[in-house]
Amino acid sequence: IPNDLFRYNTKITSFSSVFNGCTSLMSIPPDLFLYNTQATDFGGSFQNCYSLKFIPENLVKTTKANYFYSMFSGCTCVQVFPTTFFDNCTSISSVMYCFSGCYTMKGYAKDLWNRTQVSSNTNGCFSGCYALNNYSEIPSGWK
Repeated sequence: IPNDLFRYNTKITSFSSVFNGCTSLMSIPPDLFLYNTQATDFGGSFQNCYSLKFIPENLVKTTKANYFYSMFSGCTCVQVFPTTFFDNCTSISSVMYCFSGCYTMKGYAKDLWNRTQVSSNTNGCFSGCYALNNYSEIPSGWK
């Protein structure tokens, strides 16, 4: 994927399922969504990308992003949780199944459950992420 693939699509609001099922995709450029400040929907955008190993820190840079349903669901080879992934996202409405099935993902899951604006639409966000260092601390509604 070229780093500036979406550079001139500055008004795009949805990246829903954009790379869903790209089973040979191994990496994501860190600035892929840099110029997409209007984007809100990232649902399923990398779902079932079985070969994906790393998720860039701060991949989503827009504060308007709010929908992350199944964004990385089924990415069974992801190795490390990107700890700053949600840092720019101030209006999250759904993280359901976002990292579901990322069985090999290690590190510490971001404590999104302590953010007051993320109180619903959280089911299965970290379902099957047993390798996370703090998996036992994740509330049951998020597993």
